[in-house]
Amino acid sequence: MSWLTFISYNLIGSAGSTAGYILIGFFFGEEWKFVEAWLGPTWLYLILSGITVIVLGVIFRHSLSEFFARLFSRKT
Repeated sequence: MSWLTFISYNLIGSAGSTAGYILIGFFFGEEWKFVEAWLGPTWLYLILSGITVIVLGVIFRHSLSEFFARLFSRKT
């Protein structure tokens, strides 16, 4: 993997996770006890979410890699 491709993927992933954490904190920061009581065991949902992300990544890895390869291989 080239350095430019690695940096691009790293920045995209960092921006997405940062935005996710900020939005979760913004929307549920003061309401966390209510959300926790509503959801029940939070750890179970975190584990299920992680498994879902991994499974979707495995299922769509070829189409996603082709998409990003075409996206970053364009010469400007």
